[in-house]
Amino acid sequence: MERAFLTGTGPEYDVVTLLRIDTDGVRRMGGQCSIVLPDGMEAQHLRYACRGGDRHTFIRGRWLRTSMDALSTVAGHIDA
Repeated sequence: MERAFLTGTGPEYDVVTLLRIDTDGVRRMGGQCSIVLPDGMEAQHLRYACRGGDRHTFIRGRWLRTSMDALSTVAGHIDA
């Protein structure tokens, strides 16, 4: 089972770490990545709601959706 941990403060805000949870415990999958808006601008202090394999983000009246598959693709290409 894959999960995404969203955290960060200061210059390390809105950082995504992908985790795999199985009978061996919890382990990190790939590297970490920062959340950016579709136009490439940095995102800070966003509000998230997660349901199933989707992460919903709310910012200034906009609703954005990202799938776990998309996060896995990005984070999987970053060295841990």
